[in-house]
Amino acid sequence: MAYKYRVTLWSGGKPALVFYVENGPEVGHGCCQFKTEDGNLVRLMGNVSVEEGKFEERPISMGRGHGA
Repeated sequence: MAYKYRVTLWSGGKPALVFYVENGPEVGHGCCQFKTEDGNLVRLMGNVSVEEGKFEERPISMGRGHGA
């Protein structure tokens, strides 16, 4: 497993979006930007964390919604 970056956008103390990217994201001016594997440019603002490591890509487990 190669080293990757895990970019997480947090909401209410829980992960809202998670991206796994090969190249390190650019962080500055209040946002984090990176390119996905298919070449799309993503810019995130807010509570964002960036971790480097050997990660297995896995989807976020979604909790039960309101009224469920």
